[in-house]
Amino acid sequence: MFKTLVYLIAFITLPLLANGQENYNPTKEEQSARYTQAIGEYIKAIYKRDKSSYDTLYFGRNNEFPDISLPAKIENTGIVLLTQEEANERRKTRKSLVFINMVGWLEKVNSEFILVTFYPGYEHQFDCTMHFSYDAKLKKSTLKDLDFKNYAYK
Repeated sequence: MFKTLVYLIAFITLPLLANGQENYNPTKEEQSARYTQAIGEYIKAIYKRDKSSYDTLYFGRNNEFPDISLPAKIENTGIVLLTQEEANERRKTRKSLVFINMVGWLEKVNSEFILVTFYPGYEHQFDCTMHFSYDAKLKKSTLKDLDFKNYAYK
């Protein structure tokens, strides 16, 4: 029984150690900078893909979104953080509101973001996934790849 328990623990924990996983707790400033860069890349990619541009993008402040602040504008596009209730209120007067749920996984060297875009109403339009590599010494991320999936209108 003890031997089985030891093997089970080793089976679960050794892959984590082998992959170099460690606890990483980025500061709010690091999180804000990396989220801001990802949003900027998203805005540029949307424009490059189909020439779409928006005066304002609304991001869901949900349980998955960190407690950070973002600039009022990124890539000349207004950025507003809203709770679901606030988004519902705004939709009453602004039917074309572009609402995005954003989830990010930040590690010391890599990060991944998924942006799920909804409009008009809460109609799912597409997902944007992107991966970055991060140089902690330079405090700079480099976009590795960006991909759109589930385009509703393509």
